[in-house]
Amino acid sequence: MIKGTTGEPVTHWGSPGYVTKVDATVGLVAIYCSDINETIFYRHMNSIQSGIQQGSYVSHGQQIGTEGSKGNSSGTHLHCGVEWASKTSDASGSDSDFTSQNIYYAMQYFGY
Repeated sequence: MIKGTTGEPVTHWGSPGYVTKVDATVGLVAIYCSDINETIFYRHMNSIQSGIQQGSYVSHGQQIGTEGSKGNSSGTHLHCGVEWASKTSDASGSDSDFTSQNIYYAMQYFGY
């Protein structure tokens, strides 16, 4: 979870990929990056950028939405998750054997 300010831009920090899921009611965008076989999930966004829809191409650093608190959320933040080879890691390291350290290294790898 990354705390922020409502309306602050959210940019895609992963490698280029294609949007596999969008759900504006909970501020969700999922992007599959085939070159390293990962799906990155961004949750609780206030708004989703125009043109971001299932099947659209997203480049590294492209704005995909703005920070918010949609869905089951108690305050403005961005919840990021990464799925590699059918195992999921979120910022708390839950749901798999991956830890938050993996997220940190992935973000460093992509320049964040």
